[in-house]
Amino acid sequence: MGVAVCPGAPFLIEGTADAIARTVPDLGAACRAALARLPVADRMLLIGTGAAADEFGAAAGQTGAALATTAAWRMFPPGTVVRTSVTRGDTGAERTVILPGEPAREDPMASPEQRGVPVSLPSVATLVGTNLLRWAPTVPPTTAVEVTRIAGAGAGEIFADLTRELTLEGSDRVALLVIADGAACHGANAPGRLDDRSGAFDEALADALAAGNPVALRTACQNPDLPAEALLSSVAPLRLLADLTFARAPDEAELLYSGAPFGVGYFVASWRWVGA
Repeated sequence: MGVAVCPGAPFLIEGTADAIARTVPDLGAACRAALARLPVADRMLLIGTGAAADEFGAAAGQTGAALATTAAWRMFPPGTVVRTSVTRGDTGAERTVILPGEPAREDPMASPEQRGVPVSLPSVATLVGTNLLRWAPTVPPTTAVEVTRIAGAGAGEIFADLTRELTLEGSDRVALLVIADGAACHGANAPGRLDDRSGAFDEALADALAAGNPVALRTACQNPDLPAEALLSSVAPLRLLADLTFARAPDEAELLYSGAPFGVGYFVASWRWVGA
């Protein structure tokens, strides 16, 4: 089994903001290296941050407790069509990408996603991850999972449910591409306000990724003294990675990139399990 962790930076989508991408060549090179290290697998999980829970719930007509539990994530099966809008100057173009794998058989009772209908408003993380897959040596059938920014007392139960849903046990060889960002409050260029806690928050994430330590990664994601939601951090996918690998840490781990060139914490990491 293997994991590649990459940021959800929109400029990583080829043709979207190539001029910006060229200012951080080491970040792009690190992403290519992490994807290249993924082992041959039978299935791929693309895990990224999704829309807010209320946006998920509104689409399904959910409110209250039902929204808090069932709207915490959504999945797109192999074969789902993902549309990417690319803007160049005053012109726009739309590019269609399909999650690798055979789509579900045509079924009049199937959901639009299962019938291959383009997903309305996939998250930026899903779009970035789908495009990054072009750097993997081989790409097996891929399921995309979008997780909300989950916090509060019910977060543990929600992550436990999703971990069981995505179980890595069994004979299938699994590869994971995890799209996540650290704090978005680093300095004057940050999307959020400046918050001096950002450095310590991202340092804990980087240390856990470098060490291949799921226990430390989970702690870093849910540290109450450094709340991810206050720092506008998209770490829910990292928390899910920690839970999925909690029983067995990787045999090999390397942090290939850590920085905040545009005020947002970006990480690129590679985890591998020998003989798994």
